[in-house]
Amino acid sequence: MTSLVIFDLDGVLVKAKEIHFNALNDALESISPEFCISYSEHLNIYDGLKTRDKLKLLNKNKGLSVADHDFSLGTQASDYQQKS
Repeated sequence: MTSLVIFDLDGVLVKAKEIHFNALNDALESISPEFCISYSEHLNIYDGLKTRDKLKLLNKNKGLSVADHDFSLGTQASDYQQKS
């Protein structure tokens, strides 16, 4: 029997926005530092989007290639094109 349930409204117990921003930039930096985004960019452009949608915008805004999407998502280009 469940005796306790913890529900976290994003940012109350865990600062998920900051954690995701840092994780995204760590992944982008491993590809090339030129793809990293500022916290302001994150809040104004990328915040709230699915990772795949963020990568599509990074392709448009900073030239992040589909091959780099695949690297960061662990997929192949054919998988990406089918899910687009």
